[in-house]
Amino acid sequence: LDVAMGMKYCGGIAEVYWEAVELFCKLHREKQEKMGHALLAENWKEYTTLLHALKSTSLSLGGQRLSDMAKAQEMAGRRVLSPESTDVEKRAAIHEIKERHGKTMQLYDDFAAEAARNLEEKGQ
Repeated sequence: LDVAMGMKYCGGIAEVYWEAVELFCKLHREKQEKMGHALLAENWKEYTTLLHALKSTSLSLGGQRLSDMAKAQEMAGRRVLSPESTDVEKRAAIHEIKERHGKTMQLYDDFAAEAARNLEEKGQ
């Protein structure tokens, strides 16, 4: 959690930043469950949309590493959905998504836990 980076994305307004962090923590499990369900159902459109949101949100809070991992998952999802991708490319992208999903969710958990610790330290 790079607070300074997150503050830049929130216009330097601490109240806005910490409210966003708090909301991120509250929605963490719900969003993660939705990603898991979309993955199991092979609903690549929903999965890709959810990873896009995670990419953007985590970056805006100062989570560059999580954002980068979510972006890689999103890009693989886009390859699955692209009508221009061959069947071989789509299968490779699905394999990539499934291989990285667990690691991405672990980093999501770690980031949310760190964010929650920071909130506690701030007394929020």
